[in-house]
Amino acid sequence: MEAALPADATVQVAVKMSGAGQETVIDAVVAYTPTGAEMDMTTLSNGEGFALIVVDDRLFVSDSISGGAYQELDGSDPAAAQLRSQAASMDIASSFAAWDAGLERVELVGEDEIDGEPVCHYSLTVGAAAAAEAQGDPLVPGMPETVTYELYLTEGDLMRRAEFELGGIEAEMNATRWNEPVVIEAPSGASLSGS
Repeated sequence: MEAALPADATVQVAVKMSGAGQETVIDAVVAYTPTGAEMDMTTLSNGEGFALIVVDDRLFVSDSISGGAYQELDGSDPAAAQLRSQAASMDIASSFAAWDAGLERVELVGEDEIDGEPVCHYSLTVGAAAAAEAQGDPLVPGMPETVTYELYLTEGDLMRRAEFELGGIEAEMNATRWNEPVVIEAPSGASLSGS
């Protein structure tokens, strides 16, 4: 998986999570650079939403998913750590590294198709503690010892979909538009609060 990911890859990622009376939808465009992942994402959860841009390790947040003014967050702002964590969850490359670190079992389920695209379906069993450590995160209390991911890869070994269930929350992450040109820029002028 990781070998198929070019150093300057781009991807569109869509995540849907539901359970415990909540539904969250996250859409992001991600561009990998030598210094890490940059992204432009929106999150909508139970009618509330926000937008986040990550560029050059700087965070810009807007309380509108439809293009309101952005505010740059200082790294010491408590919200910055939470937003960095959410942005990291959209970083497919870091997910691959975590899965690799905690990988206990891989099972080939077989060939499948998603939106007319042929894919190969695998079932991965990943040790939660090793995966969390690989991402630099503490193990969340109550986390099971292992998590099973259903992973679908394209013919070029790029991730097309990942599904998992954890603590009554079902999640589906779809990756499309691999390596198409994207522009992700820090907000400026009228789109930046305080300008």
